[in-house]
Amino acid sequence: MDPSADMLVTARRAATAAGTGNVLWLLGSDTDLPALGAWRLALGAVTIGQALHWMDHETVFADFRPILREGGGLPW
Repeated sequence: MDPSADMLVTARRAATAAGTGNVLWLLGSDTDLPALGAWRLALGAVTIGQALHWMDHETVFADFRPILREGGGLPW
């Protein structure tokens, strides 16, 4: 998930070049995380690059917990 459509294009290209196909690319920001619960997602892993310092990390981690599958991971 990224708030920049251009960054998502770059990410998709890099993933395709690497042969990675099991990634969900979404346009949005950390404040959109609660809406993902409606999709009944079961994410296996979450990574956050250098953007965490712009987020309320406690809220972000709490918002991810309901959409992580059992055994899924988030570095907190």
